[in-house]
Amino acid sequence: MKLKQAILMVAAGTLSLSIAAVVFAQAQQHGMPTPEKVYGNGLTWPIKIKVWKYDKQQLLAQPAMSEEARTGRILWTQKCAYCHDGVGSPTYRTMGPWLGAEIVKNLGDESVRSFIKNGDVRMPAFRYNLSDQQIESLIAFLKTVPSDQRPTPSQLAGRGEAGAASD
Repeated sequence: MKLKQAILMVAAGTLSLSIAAVVFAQAQQHGMPTPEKVYGNGLTWPIKIKVWKYDKQQLLAQPAMSEEARTGRILWTQKCAYCHDGVGSPTYRTMGPWLGAEIVKNLGDESVRSFIKNGDVRMPAFRYNLSDQQIESLIAFLKTVPSDQRPTPSQLAGRGEAGAASD
C-alpha cells in the first residue's frame, strides 16, 4: 500500500513539474509579466475617476414615513424580507407572496395582525417572536409600500426588466 502511495506521489510531482515547465515556456515565449508591465512604471497610473452627481438634499432627507413605519421597515428586513422580499432588490423567487399597502387595505389591519401572530401551514407564527407594538410597526410599514414596487411578470419569470435571463 505504501509503495502505491509513493508511486502516486512521484507521478503527481512529475505532472506538477510538467505543468510548471509548460507554463514557464509559455511565459518565456510571450514575455514574463513584470510589475512594470502589470502596474505601469510607478510614476503614472492609469487611474480613471468617475464623477457621480447626487442630489444631496434627497440623500440627506429623512424618509417620508413615521418613526413607527421606520421601525417596521427594520423589522421587515430582519423578519419578513427573506420570504416575502417585496422591497429593495427582490430576488422574485420568494416563498411568500409580495406584500404592500394593497394587501393591508384588502385584508384589513385585523386580519393581517392575526395572520402575523398565528401564521399558517407555510408561514410561521410570530406571536412569541414579535410584540404587539412590533406587529403594529410592521403593518404601519406595509402601508407605505406602494403597488408600483410589485415585481413585474418578467421579473417573476426570473428575467430582468429587459427580458434577459438574470441567472
